[in-house]
Amino acid sequence: MLNKSITYFKNNNLRYFYILIFFCFFSKNIFSEHYFHLDYIGAEHGLEDSSIEKIIQDNEGYIWFGTQDGLYKYDGRQAKKYSDDGREGSLVSDDIYDIIETEDNIIWIATSTGGVAIYNRITDKFRIISDKSFPRLKHYKSKVLIDQNDSVFVLGELGIERVDKETYIVNSVPVLQKNNMLIENYSARNLVAFDGSLLTLINNKPYIYDKILGYFSPYDFARYEKDSYNSKTTHYSFFSSASNSLYLYTIDGVFYLDIERKLIVKE
Repeated sequence: MLNKSITYFKNNNLRYFYILIFFCFFSKNIFSEHYFHLDYIGAEHGLEDSSIEKIIQDNEGYIWFGTQDGLYKYDGRQAKKYSDDGREGSLVSDDIYDIIETEDNIIWIATSTGGVAIYNRITDKFRIISDKSFPRLKHYKSKVLIDQNDSVFVLGELGIERVDKETYIVNSVPVLQKNNMLIENYSARNLVAFDGSLLTLINNKPYIYDKILGYFSPYDFARYEKDSYNSKTTHYSFFSSASNSLYLYTIDGVFYLDIERKLIVKE
């Protein structure tokens, strides 16, 4: 499908530096060859918008670009644009914030005001789950999608929603508080896959998803050997890597979490 190359863009925007980094570390082709080269693509290849928010390469080799002015699918020669053109099966918003490919090779797209779109490879059209189906995600632009078993989880301003991948039914994911009360409206930041489950930040503290009970609860990494890490400290962000590890950004510094060795050390 795609030639074995690393793609970069002719623009002075710092964002494109991260695009280069993305392909260097995450392209499935880079590790299968002993060499690579850089190609330049832009408007002459159909990529009209330079405000890129998200990039993924799918299982078939296509590269998807989420921009503030539409969704693009690049086949190695030309980029095809998908946008809100008013026709049936099109996107409902051009402002793309996240793209994932689920384990069953389905492309899901989160938009700023048009809900979540599911791409049909056969019809080349989209099924739309509107913002009305996500009461805790309305008017919130930074939606984050995470694939987990039979569901796709969507992070929004007032909580996390779970979408069943077969029925597309949306349910809110509650949080267990210290008083053992479950609440559905809460402010969460970050949502990452972690050790077969999901990890999020609520009030700057880590919470983990219980797949059996169906809610998030406080998590203290009790099974891990700790250097100077304190789970009660203020957390700013998480970052998960492809090497089955996690980085914790806290007020006390950056900590590296090795899932296989059950170890947390300060960087």
